[in-house]
Order: sequence, then structure tokens, then C-alpha cells
Amino acid sequence: MSIYDSQHGTFTPITKGDGLAKNELWSVHYIPAIKEYWFGTYTQGISRYQEGQLLKPYQSNQGIDGYFIYDIDDNGEYIFVASENGLSMFEIVLGGSPIFKKNFIAPRWLSNNRVNSVTIDNNNRIWVATDAGIDYTKIVYDEMILSGNWHHINTSSVGYPLASDKIKTIYYQNSRLYFGTENGFAYIKDINAKTFEYEVFNVGLPSNYIQDIQPVSDSLFLVAFGRFDDDEQAILNAAGVSQYSYNGTQWVEQHWDENNDFVNQVSDITLDNEQTAWVSTWGDDLYRKALQDTAWQSVKRNCIGFNFASYVFIDFEQRLWVASGIIGSGARQGVKGISVFSDNLWTTYNHDNSKLVGDKSFRITQDLDHRIWVSDWNKGITRITDYDETTELWQTITNSPNCDVPGILQENTTSFVQNDEYGYMWIGDYNTDIKIVVNDDSVYSFEAFIPSSHPADPPKQDPISILFLPDDQVWFGAYYSGMRYWNRTGFPEIQDIYLPEGNPSFSGPILNIAYQDSDEGRYLWACGVDGLYMYDFYWEQWFRYTNGLVEDVKMYRWNGIEWENYDYYWYDEEGNPESRMGSGKSSQVNQVYVDQHGRKWIATNGGGISMLDEENYYFTNFTTENSSLPSDVVLSFA
Repeated sequence: MSIYDSQHGTFTPITKGDGLAKNELWSVHYIPAIKEYWFGTYTQGISRYQEGQLLKPYQSNQGIDGYFIYDIDDNGEYIFVASENGLSMFEIVLGGSPIFKKNFIAPRWLSNNRVNSVTIDNNNRIWVATDAGIDYTKIVYDEMILSGNWHHINTSSVGYPLASDKIKTIYYQNSRLYFGTENGFAYIKDINAKTFEYEVFNVGLPSNYIQDIQPVSDSLFLVAFGRFDDDEQAILNAAGVSQYSYNGTQWVEQHWDENNDFVNQVSDITLDNEQTAWVSTWGDDLYRKALQDTAWQSVKRNCIGFNFASYVFIDFEQRLWVASGIIGSGARQGVKGISVFSDNLWTTYNHDNSKLVGDKSFRITQDLDHRIWVSDWNKGITRITDYDETTELWQTITNSPNCDVPGILQENTTSFVQNDEYGYMWIGDYNTDIKIVVNDDSVYSFEAFIPSSHPADPPKQDPISILFLPDDQVWFGAYYSGMRYWNRTGFPEIQDIYLPEGNPSFSGPILNIAYQDSDEGRYLWACGVDGLYMYDFYWEQWFRYTNGLVEDVKMYRWNGIEWENYDYYWYDEEGNPESRMGSGKSSQVNQVYVDQHGRKWIATNGGGISMLDEENYYFTNFTTENSSLPSDVVLSFA
């Protein structure tokens, strides 16, 4: 959450470190009667904010019954919270905290439990937008609890004008009720009339999916096109914003999208007291426009361009690069290319505003010529000679003969890019092989993943990570196929690539491999979904650290056939457990970083950051509960 000061043009962030229940917010509403802001979070209920302070949140034990808080509204007497599990009602208590009254659900009161939006009219009726139509009733508690006092509008209602009754947004103004669906939008001309008449908009729209509607007057309103998908965490079928004005005989539309200096993915529209329209976007900050103007003004924060930071990299010039891409072909919240922090300023590059080949940027590195290489999980590679220039010095490397540097890639799914000490660039050409780029005209290819003896480890060219050891040994990690290594002589041949000692069974993806050479010994560390793998070069044995949820096992040892119990977490005399990897919650490791003191910093998938001491024995954990860490899912270190 950020508070924008329009007079000074500054943003003040509020995060989990300040007491916010969660950084992922879905809705915000100001309640004048108690001077509180309510923030609807994902999975953590309602955060409450008053006069610069966060108050005690409302969660499941206070009556919040939903993961997704889609909307919040109030009438000065009651507060209503919309979620995927119905409509929650709270009574406002002046001088005290609101009290939970009731949760209205389907089929007794509502048409469907998924409540997407709510609005309250001047006659003190609440109108509820659900996935199966509109429900409404008078806001009198003793009457609301009687199901017969609820009324319903859907495709079975007389005169209903649209093919869909999945109501995604609803808004009341001046006796009109505006609502958007997956088949256009409409408004009821007078909700106080005995029979409802509709004005319909469902032909020739930029998109049939309606994300939000903001009325201004009876002759002017704005519409955002698209639909937010909970699973894919993105606005799909997005098509910008239109402003509709009535000229006395017909409605006239003016439209903005990515084709005319605007954006496609708009999540919300609102008006301020000066009748300026504001829109929030999915990854492009804010835009504002005086209603009479024809162009939108971008209002950007000096911050990273996305919340989902999947990889971080620091270049020779001490610039911080952040990627947002993930493994797979689906969309994901925040997947918006790369952000760069330099000279105290953030700049975000994506496929729309630069020559970046795609928005799913996965890995970043720099070669000895100081060029930045950005791999994309689906679209190939972008090579940047001077990142201040968005076109001339940005080069595309894909499997297309028409790209800027053809002949390097066979597939566009590039899992890693890594420069070695000889100036060669190593590329994981996923599903094909590994490429060694000597220069643009000299590329060597080889397959690293020969068949192993494990049925769960089939031969597949799925390289996903790489590590160069000081003694010229190179290790490769795969998504499914475990690990391999090569003793560096010339260029790799398949007969020179070996299985690890004892041929252990690994559970990938092996997203990261790290090396430790310290007074305590030489070790190889690898990240897996079932723990942190360690190879001890002195004993020539493999071990695996876990969170201890299975029989309190801290460490397993590979005996040549299977992983056997080797060491256990202890309990003190009072029964308190030893601190466990992943806070005892997660054994999946996304990355490990070895610092100069031999400590291992472990990014876990749900247990925060675990630090394993230099003697490889004790864990110290940092989570959202005991630190300012914004999320317990940690993906990368730099």
C-alpha cells in the first residue's frame, strides 16, 4: 500500500514491516464514521489504518471468511466486506471497534458465494454483484436476515439485457445502477421504478469483459476493460479504458489503450474531489486525467516495477537488476520484465517500452564487455550494451533467423545465462542442449544430461542452473534430470560428462548450485524441492538437509541406494525444538548463497530465510514474524 501526496508528488509506502497483515492487497475503503481505512488483503483478512497507525487486523476469528477481499463499502451504520465466501457484515460502534454481525451466503440470501463488488444507494439498500447475478435488500438487520427480503436480478429476470450474469463490478449514482459482466455492461435507468429499464452496451466494445465502471454524471462515465483471473493472477482480455459521454442524442466513446500512450491492464478507476479521474494499472503504476482532457498523465513511484522479484543481480557498475519471470508458460502476477536500480532511481523495462524480447525475464548476467544478458523463459534473450538506450543498442537473440543475432538459439526457452572467467557465455537452451558462445559467430553446443540409472531421473535435456568451480570443474543442475559435472578440458564431449559421486536421487528443479571452500572444508550446495543437498569433497559423500517434519530428521545421507537417516533435530530439557531449516515449514530451497564467513543463506519456499552456520550445524531463521522480511517465499540473493 502506498499513500500518494498529490501536492508534493510523493509516495509513502505501508508494508508488512509497518504492521500490514500482508503486502498483497485487493481493496481499500475509507469509513468516515470511524475515520478508518480498511485494506482487504489476500489470505490475511482486513488491515485497519487510522491517523497514521495500523490497528488490530480483522481476520477469520473476527468474522472475515474469505481469502480474496474483493470490495468493501459502508453506510455509516454497517460495513460490508465482499469475498469469495459471501458478504460479511459489521456494525459500526462509535468510540469502539466494529462488531461482526453476520455472513450472508448462497443459496439462502445470495445467488452465489463469490461476491465481486458491492454498492449502497440513497434509499439505504445494498446491491451485491455475484457470479450468478445481482442481489439487493434494505439495510435493516432484522429484515436482512430473512431470506424473503432479498431480491435477485439475473438472466432469468424479465428484461435482463445481457447474456452473462457474472457481475464483476457494480456502482450506484443518481438513481442509476451500473454493472459490468463478461458480456458487456449496462445500467438500470431508475432503480426506484417498479419495472427496471436498461441501457445496454455490448456491441463493438474493445473487450466484452468489464473490470470496473466509474460514473461521473448522468451523461459521463468511464469503463475499464478486462477481467482479473485469480488463478493466473493477471488481468486477461485487457483493453484499456473508455470514456462515454452523452451528446443529447447518443453515447460517444473515447478510448485509450497501449496503442495511444496508455496501457491495457487497468484494475480500478476512481474520482478525486477535483473531478480528476485516476486509474490503477497492473504493473504500470497510476494514471490521471482531468475529465475534459484527451491524454492521460503517468504518475510513477521511484520503486521497482513489480512485487514478484524472482531473481536479483548486481553488475560491475554496482547497478541492481531485478527479474520478474518464472518457470512455465502461464501468466503470473507481477511478471513485468526487469527493473534496474541506479543512482537512486528505478527504471523498469518490459516488452512494451523496450526491445526486451518478453516480460518473463528469468536470469540476468554480464559479460566481460560489460553487456547485460537477460534470458526469458519463453522468448529468448535480450543483450543490452547500454541500458540507457531502449532500441539501438538492445539486441534480440532468439531462434528466429530475423533476430538481431541469429544462429545461437534453437529454442526460445532459455533457463540460464552465465559468463565464465574466459569470457564465454553459457546458455541453457532448455529442451535442447547447452550453448557456449565464444563470440557471435562461434557457438559450441553439447548435451549434458546423459541417461542415469534412476527411473525418476529420465534422460532429458532440461538444464536450469550452472556453477563454475575454481579448479575448472563445471556443474550443471536440471529441472528433472538431477545434476552432472564436467572436468574442464577443451570443450565438453558427452563421454566427459559425469554423474555425481554415488549417483544420488535428486528432487529438482535444481534452481541453484553454490560452492564453499573454507577452513571447515570444501562443499557443494544444491537446491531441491525436498531439501538442501550438500556434497562433502573430503568424505566424498552426499547429504540432504530438511525441515525435520519427517521423524525430526535434520540430515539424510546417500548410501549409494537411498537416502538414510543420518542426524536429527534435538529438543532441550523443556521440550523446545532446535531451530529448523525453513522454520520447520518448508524444505523447498530456491537459492543458497555462501558468504565470506562460510555461512549459508538459504532462500526457502514458505519458511523465510534460513542461515546455516559455518560448521554446517545450526540454523537461524528470519521470517515475516520475527523480521521485516516482506514474504516467507524467498527466491533469490545477490
